[in-house]
Amino acid sequence: MRPANTPVTTRNHLEFYRRLRGLNYHTASQQFGVKWETYKRIELNEKSPSLEQAYAMADFFGLALNELFFREGENPPLRLVEHHP
Repeated sequence: MRPANTPVTTRNHLEFYRRLRGLNYHTASQQFGVKWETYKRIELNEKSPSLEQAYAMADFFGLALNELFFREGENPPLRLVEHHP
């Protein structure tokens, strides 16, 4: 078990699902009300989203939160999700 004060490094599958939807950084960032630079930093694992942003992103892509964001060392399988514009 990891000690409580040890930071958790998270990763995400944002790029895969953004590209699957055919979105660029600008369009994706508009969906979540953040600047495109902020969205890009989240996608590149340079910044963590707020809990509200993380849930909004997972909901937008039709995923459970732990399918989109996960701990380093874990790698949930990617899945194709239906998109209804």
